[in-house]
Amino acid sequence: MARLGIGDPAPDFSLQSVDKESVCLVDFEDVPLIIVFLRSKTSPESRMQLAQLREDHQKLREGHVPVFVIAPHTAEELAEYWEQNRIPVIGLADPDSEVSKAYGQEFVPPEGWMPAMIGLDAEHKVAYTHYGRDQRDVATSKEIIDLMPKLAEAA
Repeated sequence: MARLGIGDPAPDFSLQSVDKESVCLVDFEDVPLIIVFLRSKTSPESRMQLAQLREDHQKLREGHVPVFVIAPHTAEELAEYWEQNRIPVIGLADPDSEVSKAYGQEFVPPEGWMPAMIGLDAEHKVAYTHYGRDQRDVATSKEIIDLMPKLAEAA
């Protein structure tokens, strides 16, 4: 699937959260969002990124922009990791990677999924993209925190 560009409408989705609830994009109408696409909960880069999100949780909450983390695992697998590592952001399971593909996350053999982050404005149009050039090119929590006011202002 092609990468999303600035101004593109965000593909709708419905995924199961680590709390076993269905989370749909339309449930967050008029709310800007940040969506982080992990390579895998087991990759060192993803673990580092999740640890940063945990450490900066208070700043993320103060940003008033929900952060979704989508990973290519089942809800049960994610829930176990989220609980063991006290991950404070919304974890969503995309075991078949359908949503990841719709948002343009790339699968590059033999490395696997490349990291990505998409910022959506309140109308759920793409306002920011970060598509990793390689497996180590992940969006930092600082980048996410810095993006929040820009998305909130546009709301």
